[in-house]
Amino acid sequence: MTSAVSFGNQNIGVQLGGNHGNLTIQLQQPADEACLRDPRTTDPQDDRNRIEQAKGGLLKDSFRWILSNEGFKQWQNNQNS
Repeated sequence: MTSAVSFGNQNIGVQLGGNHGNLTIQLQQPADEACLRDPRTTDPQDDRNRIEQAKGGLLKDSFRWILSNEGFKQWQNNQNS
């Protein structure tokens, strides 16, 4: 015996043969629904501390390269206009 149950745009088929007990069907939610249902926010300071501990700290002045980058300079000048 085969029966099909439709939920939205999904068809889920169930095949039974000689079932003499309870039947539980668990449907999985699409990933986007799960993401919207269970959002998690992070604290940037906690993230930074975790990364520093895992990777051995920050490199001194590692950010300075961007200050001389032409693309960054153009973006910065457009923001100040």
